Amino acid sequence: MLESSIKLKKKHRSEHVENSFISELINHTALFIGNGNINHFGFIGLNLPPDKENHYEICKPGDYTNLKRKHFDTICCHFLEIESGSWSYNGIGKLERDISDLDISCDTLVIDFLGEGFYMDLILGSIIDKHIYKNWNPSKIKILTPFYDCSKLKKLYPQIEFFEPPHELMGPLLFCSPQNHTIHNWEDSRLTFDIIMGMEWNPNEKIKLFEWLNGGERDFRDITIHRLVEENMIELGHVSYLHGREGGDIEQYPNLKTRKIKLSWEKDAEDNRFSIQSKIARETYVGVISESSIGYLEFDTEKCMKPFYNLQFPIILGYDGIVDKLRKLGFDMFDDIIDHSYDKSHDGGHWDDIKYDVAFFKVNKIIIELKKLNDINIHQLYLKQKDRLIKNQELVYNYTVNNNRVLEEIAEFVFGKNIKCNRKTNNFNKIWLK
Repeated sequence: MLESSIKLKKKHRSEHVENSFISELINHTALFIGNGNINHFGFIGLNLPPDKENHYEICKPGDYTNLKRKHFDTICCHFLEIESGSWSYNGIGKLERDISDLDISCDTLVIDFLGEGFYMDLILGSIIDKHIYKNWNPSKIKILTPFYDCSKLKKLYPQIEFFEPPHELMGPLLFCSPQNHTIHNWEDSRLTFDIIMGMEWNPNEKIKLFEWLNGGERDFRDITIHRLVEENMIELGHVSYLHGREGGDIEQYPNLKTRKIKLSWEKDAEDNRFSIQSKIARETYVGVISESSIGYLEFDTEKCMKPFYNLQFPIILGYDGIVDKLRKLGFDMFDDIIDHSYDKSHDGGHWDDIKYDVAFFKVNKIIIELKKLNDINIHQLYLKQKDRLIKNQELVYNYTVNNNRVLEEIAEFVFGKNIKCNRKTNNFNKIWLK
């Protein structure tokens, strides 16, 4: 196995890492609808080879005209298209026809919530009620969901078959897999399959205490920036809020001190915000993560893995119990250094209906911890934790690469015995970022 260190660059390579996994349909026809469909290389990456007879992809309206058949054994469609009955991918030509008007049919319809499923329970009902797919006449409906526990939804919709995620870390297994560009798309050109291990250990003193990066707007992220501004802590860390709302957008708190914050080098923030930002990582001791939700649904993304990739002390702002789950899975949460009592605060509710005092509680608790760390010799403390930090980084690799079978699980759920999966190699070139 090759090992090396690099400075972060966008990749141009002859052998793409997503090609380490390919699959083939057996006596089965399929149609994939949506720009982020499960066959799309670099995301889910079932990575079926080009085949104009057995499977097709519709990623934009004009693609419909290329179909040579109208009936498919399976149609896989992202929920955004199903929910609206139209195309979620903006800016591509004229809308030639709505999704619901496509002259197609199928035996099995698979609705894909992977990657965006943290509010699935709020909109699945409207999808079923609208019955947008009725013209397609499916005899069976399946739901791809990242949730570990779908027992409540199963009772509400007994006619639907729900995906049973193979692991509690379903989100990271998906987003951090070798076939996913979220983490592994920003290396130098190499002839071998490259895997990002994370940051290389660096004993040099760092210029900032923490990183706290925020992308899409959320009420709890509005509150986060508001409190950091109030406490004059923005300059203590690398802080951003790419889609921040001036003054926030919370009716109960009309004058929040929140705003859009973009770090000076974030020129292409939308393109690389999901990957490992090596500049930020090498300059900070603590990785504060704002997950997609602080609600009760256990929706994890690649974000909760970032502090481990980055060799940072982890603080995870997410649903209640996310820190405890990571701890039980073997990750060192540095409980002797950080008080994670912010991890438990409420008794549940919908992800977007959490009381605002819960957000204030969690953020305030985290700020207390950051102040505490700022008052000690954090650098000397950090140097003493080298072995523990590296062990966390290696554990991410073991989960997301060595023992990751999530693609096979997805393929089997969608196509049963009508798909053959082939992992071409487990011999990856390990890359550490400087």
